[in-house]
Amino acid sequence: MGIFYQSGPYGLLVFAFVTILLGGSAAYATGQALASAWLPAWRCFPAAALLAATTAFLHYALFQEPVIPLRVFTEAAAEWQYGALKAAGMGLGALRGWAFMTAVLAGFTCLGYRLRRKRQMIRLYGFAFVPTGPFHWRPKDA
Repeated sequence: MGIFYQSGPYGLLVFAFVTILLGGSAAYATGQALASAWLPAWRCFPAAALLAATTAFLHYALFQEPVIPLRVFTEAAAEWQYGALKAAGMGLGALRGWAFMTAVLAGFTCLGYRLRRKRQMIRLYGFAFVPTGPFHWRPKDA
């Protein structure tokens, strides 16, 4: 396994296709949906974690890359120690890859959330706010 993706002749290409293109577009749309529903920004992170699990499954289903079985998560949560992961034979490599995927997808989710929220604030409350950049707005001067 590479540092954050499966090593091999097409490891980086598979990571870019599945995680960045497929997972990133789904995460961006998820962030926009969360902002459209006026949900708080912290919900981007659990959504990104679930999308990372789905992306890890796609890596397994499409390209036979290793995936973390649910049993490893339940054993680690029950014992809350490294021994459960080591006993399952997974080590921290698979968790490191999943955590990296979660971080990448959280970035896409937060990007979609912030862009949609800025557009909402400017469009719906244009009488009170003006844009100040690609991600920010400020109150109008009275």
